Amino acid sequence: MRQAEEWTEEREAAQRAVEDAPLRIRDDIAQTADDINGIDVMRRTIEDEKKANASKSEVLKVLTEMDAKLQGVEDKLIERSALLSDDKYFQQAYKVYSNLIWLNGAVGTGAGDEAGGADYRPTDTQRVVLETIEKDLAAARSEYRRVMETDVANFNKLAPGRSLKPLAPTPASKP
Repeated sequence: MRQAEEWTEEREAAQRAVEDAPLRIRDDIAQTADDINGIDVMRRTIEDEKKANASKSEVLKVLTEMDAKLQGVEDKLIERSALLSDDKYFQQAYKVYSNLIWLNGAVGTGAGDEAGGADYRPTDTQRVVLETIEKDLAAARSEYRRVMETDVANFNKLAPGRSLKPLAPTPASKP
């Protein structure tokens, strides 16, 4: 009887491992995509403001500095080549988002060249890779929060005095 209980506990632990990694990856992908999209919205606002303030060198300097800070965070979340086109070939080392997408195929239901599925729990290597990606994500999110709480907040305080739109990670609603 004891052997059956041990087998059941082992099987339940294996099943939890099969279920846990794909859910973590899914949540990490959603969080990363939200951050990337929020940065994109703010960088588009900056782009519009640069055009509208092309003759104001001090304003352009502030906008360019803010854009560089946001791009620095974005570069940690997704490789720049992915922002330019469809992923037809490997142009550079992947960042958090693309690594999560590929790992999801390996750990989850599979991807074209990998089996995956409920009968295949994540390997030790896949778990280590997920932990590494999550550390990279945590570092990028920490920098994102710092930029939002300090740089973007300071920018937004000064924006009205310079006749600039405040930056927000969601598009401003149209009246």
